[in-house]
This record gives sequence, C-alpha cells and structure tokens, in this order.
Amino acid sequence: MNLKSGAKINYLTLIEPIKIHDGKRNRSHWKVKCVCGKIFNTRTDALKTRTRISCGCKNPNTGPIKHGLTHHRIYKIYLGMKQRCYNKKNTKYPLYGGRGITICDEWLNDVTKFYEWSMANGYKDNLSIDRINNDMGYSPENCRWESKLTQSRNRRSSRMVEINGEKKTFSEWCLLYGINRKTATDRVRNGWDEIEAITTPVGGKR
Repeated sequence: MNLKSGAKINYLTLIEPIKIHDGKRNRSHWKVKCVCGKIFNTRTDALKTRTRISCGCKNPNTGPIKHGLTHHRIYKIYLGMKQRCYNKKNTKYPLYGGRGITICDEWLNDVTKFYEWSMANGYKDNLSIDRINNDMGYSPENCRWESKLTQSRNRRSSRMVEINGEKKTFSEWCLLYGINRKTATDRVRNGWDEIEAITTPVGGKR
C-alpha cells in the first residue's frame, strides 16, 4: 500500500512522512490530521494495516464515541446552516428559514452524514456550500461545494429579469421556456444577453 500526502485513511488525512528514532533505530511515521482537527504522528505500519483509524476520538470496535468534528471547518459550516434555517434571531433567517429553506432530515439529524457527503463530493477548505436551486433547501441533491466566485456568478439565477413587460427570476424564466438553467447561465458568461440566453432554444442561433 503506497501512502502519499493528502491521502485519506479512515478518519485521518496524511500530511507528510517523517522518521522518529525509538531508541534503537529510525522508524517510519506519518504526521496526520484527524477528522476532529487534532494533528499527531503515527507509525506507517499502523496506517497500512488500518489499525490506526483516528486520534482516538473514534473506536473501531464500538463505532463513533462522538462525532469528532467540533474543530473541523465542515462542522462550523453545518452550524451556520442550522442557524440560518432554524434560529429566528439569526440575521440571515429571513432569507433562509423565513422563506421555507430547510435542511434534509438525513443531515439535520446526523452531522456525520453531512461530513461524509461533503468529503465524497468535492469538499476543500477554500470552497463553500452552495444550493443549486436557490428556492430549495440543503440536501445532497441540491448542494455542491463551490468557490465564492462561482457562487457569485450563480446568484444571477435569483436576479429579476423582465420579458414582455413581466418580471420573474432568471430561474423561473428558464423553467417557463424549458431551458436548462446551467445552459442559460453559461450563455450569459459567454456574452449573451440574459433574455437571449433564456428564450433561445438549445441549438438555436442568436
């Protein structure tokens, strides 16, 4: 089993290989980061045989002792989602929970499910959670990890567009004209007028 920096083994992320002298000889170790945020050194053979799965916050025989995510960025993002959707005192509640945005039961009842989905669907420390459809809640089907720049571009879908004297959101017009929102958004990025991007059928010419 070849190990490399950045690889994930169980609940550990490999940082870099190191040598530690145990009094007799230098032994191969790795500096690793646990899912709970703790950084420590562990022997290479324990990683290869997968006998070391975490810093100790998770037990291979009894399962999770605790979710171990308290210090992880994903947990902070998760708490932010809950605040926006369910805390009426949160300043962003009117834009989220106040208009019906919720978190799916799977994530709401188990933060580890949200963590597992995130790690399997492109999570990186420089990305943020983004809802594909701005009118739907947080769920595996409606979320992705995107950069701030991409999210800013995607917000075009919630902008009001006037066609024939009637105003609707970009997304609503796409639905009415039967055009995929991503197709229309890509057209706008390529210099198309918003109305042309929405009303021109796929394969049609400007």
